[in-house]
Amino acid sequence: MLRYLLVYDDDVLGRIEAVDVLARRPGDQAALNALILSTRNDKFWAVRARAVDAVGAVGKRREPGHDCTDARRHPRSRCRDP
Repeated sequence: MLRYLLVYDDDVLGRIEAVDVLARRPGDQAALNALILSTRNDKFWAVRARAVDAVGAVGKRREPGHDCTDARRHPRSRCRDP
C-alpha cells in the first residue's frame, strides 16, 4: 500500500509520509527499491530529496554498496546536497 502511495498519491505530503514509513523498514528490499525509484522518478524535488536521505540512512544501517550518484547528479539543484 505504501509503495502504491509513493508512486500514485497526488498529495506531496502523502508521498513524503510514505517515504518516511518505508525508510523504517531497512530489511524490506521491496521498500528499498521503491525508495530508490522515488529518488529518480518523483515529480516533486522535496520527495526526491527525502527519498535520497532515506536511502542513505538505510545504507548506513546495511552493508555499503548502493550510492546515490544518480540523485546527486540530478539537474535540479534542490535534490542535491548543498
